[in-house]
Amino acid sequence: MASFSLEVFGIGAIETAEVEEFRLAKELGVVGSPVLDSDGTFLRNNAAGVQWPFTVRGKGDLPADFVEGSAGPTIDGLTGGVTLVEEAEENQNMGEESSWSASGLHAPNATADGA
Repeated sequence: MASFSLEVFGIGAIETAEVEEFRLAKELGVVGSPVLDSDGTFLRNNAAGVQWPFTVRGKGDLPADFVEGSAGPTIDGLTGGVTLVEEAEENQNMGEESSWSASGLHAPNATADGA
């Protein structure tokens, strides 16, 4: 009996990705100490450095947008600045669908190196 392999037809892998979970948060850096009035009630603080950390995990092959050090994925609602993928992981186990995860940061006020 002849053996059968998809590679005979030039198929080594089928690149598909399914997102199972996506998390996006907003972080706001604080500069200095809070300003209080004479009664000790909070008045204001100075904010700086808005950042949007994200994590995503899914099944299938790791999308090219999530390769470490890439320009990062396009995320609806986040414009300008720089998106950086800080971690990416792929898992393959016999008899199971491949899985992947990635995390990174979007800094809307940052500029790309050399820009």
